[in-house]
Amino acid sequence: MILFSGLLLTSCKSDKTADQQAATTSGEEGAPAPQHFKSERAAVLVGFWHYSMIVGDAKDKEKYQNRWIDIKRDDTFTSGLLDKQTNSGTWSFADETETVILHYDKKDEGLAYEWNIQGFGDMVIWKGNTASNPKATQIKMMKQKEPKFPGTAEE
Repeated sequence: MILFSGLLLTSCKSDKTADQQAATTSGEEGAPAPQHFKSERAAVLVGFWHYSMIVGDAKDKEKYQNRWIDIKRDDTFTSGLLDKQTNSGTWSFADETETVILHYDKKDEGLAYEWNIQGFGDMVIWKGNTASNPKATQIKMMKQKEPKFPGTAEE
């Protein structure tokens, strides 16, 4: 019984300890450790997305029309309008609230930076009913298999 308890205690590391070990361990000396997402929900956000359908007031519809965002596995993103990149930054995902937080490098575009995510797959809904984004704006986001800019002939 004592042996079993000892094995149980040593094999049950906290997630924080396991995450720290994973972050500092790599297959080659000097090579970065592979990135691990805390959840499948965060991993699903990686990809090239179109702001496909905007439900909200007229200003929001105009602001998000023909926009795209390319969310990358290394916690960075680029975003733009039509075929022009207009911003970049880093992103994070809060599992408990299923919320994506975009940390824009340029804040002057007036885009919301916190969205509650609903759905799972190549189509998700970004809902603007969060603490820092209390509007009821909802955006249907469509993942693109290959990066194609919205509103252009190549779409």
